[in-house]
Parts: sequence; C-alpha cells; structure tokens
Amino acid sequence: MTKKLSYTLLMKVSKQACPVDTVCRLVQDRAAFVLLRRLSEHPSRRFSELLDDVGGVSTRTLTLRLRELQACGMIDRTAYREAPPRVEYTLTPSGRAFRKVLNSMADWSKNNLPTTAQLRRAKA
Repeated sequence: MTKKLSYTLLMKVSKQACPVDTVCRLVQDRAAFVLLRRLSEHPSRRFSELLDDVGGVSTRTLTLRLRELQACGMIDRTAYREAPPRVEYTLTPSGRAFRKVLNSMADWSKNNLPTTAQLRRAKA
C-alpha cells in the first residue's frame, strides 16, 4: 500500500531525507511515471488520453495522481469553458526538467535489465 503525501509533508520530508527518497515519494508509482513520460512526449494531453496512456488504473487513481503532480508543481491543469468541458494537462518547467531523469531511467533499463526473452529462458 502506498502512502499518499501532501505537498506540505513532502517539503518537510525533503528537508530531512535523501534527495532520491524525496523523488521516490513524489513519483510513487507506475502511473505517475507514465503520466510524466506521456506528457513529455506530447505537449498537451486530455484526461481521457492520459487514462488510455496509463492503462489499468481507475479514473479515481488517475485523478489523484494528476492532483499530486499538480500540487508538487510538475504539471499544469488548464480548464476551458466550453461545451462539453475540456481540461488539458501540460508539464511545468520542473516537469520538463524531470525528462532527463526519465530518459536516464529508460537508458539504464535498456542497458542493465534482462529482456523478457532472457527471463523466460532462465526460468525454463
């Protein structure tokens, strides 16, 4: 079970904890990473698009993750007064800076983790 951290609590923890621990608490699950990755690939995404991108999460979980990332200053939410209502999410400068972290993680994964085929052979 993951613990939900408010922005205020996160800032208190970040002053005392290891910087890596603080980032792990901020981006605490797969959905948050996928959201940041998708928003780094597309300048603007609607809620339904992000729901499709993440896959396997409820609308409630997606809403919570988006709110947490918004509270921490990683994403912006823009609501348009239209019929039907439209909301778009974009990365903030802080969120765009996080792309380097995501790219480094992807590179490390490609270079250091065994492929699915290798794992299957090892189990056989």
